[in-house]
Amino acid sequence: MTRLLLSILLLPAAVLAGGTWWTDPDRIALGETVFDAKCMGCHHPEVKAFGPSFRWIASRRTPAEIYAYIVSPAALSRERGYASNSMPHIPLTREEIEAAAAYVYSFRSGRDGRGGDPDNGGAGK
Repeated sequence: MTRLLLSILLLPAAVLAGGTWWTDPDRIALGETVFDAKCMGCHHPEVKAFGPSFRWIASRRTPAEIYAYIVSPAALSRERGYASNSMPHIPLTREEIEAAAAYVYSFRSGRDGRGGDPDNGGAGK
């Protein structure tokens, strides 16, 4: 719980203020670069791999929750009552974390023309 609180305290003001940082095209593009370098081994943007797809995550989490999970996956897993956590802590800069969170959230159904049903592998409704 202490680590989760610390994670929340480390959230940038833009996240807590509820701005629209997650819609910035430059940030989303950087997030794709971060994904290619750090996340591709376990995640796929639109279908389940070792970890859940970004489409699945974005359909169930707010941008701030995605950010917090990237910052401290084990703490957020414990907070949510998950039996285990497979996601390792990946050292990223604050800019990379914001970008990765924005990229993940960009897969929310109906955003950026991606559309589709996140519970149906992204297939149309």
